[in-house]
Amino acid sequence: MIKKGSYISFDSFELHSFDAYYKNVILLGNTLIIPYVNLALFNVNRGSKPEYIDRCYVLLKEIKRLSLYSQENIISNSNFGKYDLFLGGMNLDDKSVFVDMDVICNDGGVYLLEDSKISHELSIPIDTPNFSMNMDPKKVEELFMYKDCKLL
Repeated sequence: MIKKGSYISFDSFELHSFDAYYKNVILLGNTLIIPYVNLALFNVNRGSKPEYIDRCYVLLKEIKRLSLYSQENIISNSNFGKYDLFLGGMNLDDKSVFVDMDVICNDGGVYLLEDSKISHELSIPIDTPNFSMNMDPKKVEELFMYKDCKLL
């Protein structure tokens, strides 16, 4: 069971960002922090449906390699690490180099907010051609502005 307000390591789940939204990615040394809306988690021990987290932060530490779709090898210390992740989704920044990221790191996980909602339903932070926004815009903006983020 995923608990709100907790940090969960990549060891216990597989994450998918295909239907997710992100903005204001921060790179501090060899640590990357990505605020995500609608990030999907799959339990690696069960073949279950994804659980969508309405708001969370993905934390990638001890980055060995960071390649971006628009620019290869932003960080290139090694091609070996504990986790090899491909992250993307819809970047809501007007202009950003952080688009479709391939990351190899030795540590990381997902930080859930105290009031994160976890469900099998999609959380939509903006109106799209196929779906209407179903989130409080203030809560979404607080996530992207790192309000109450204990990771910084």
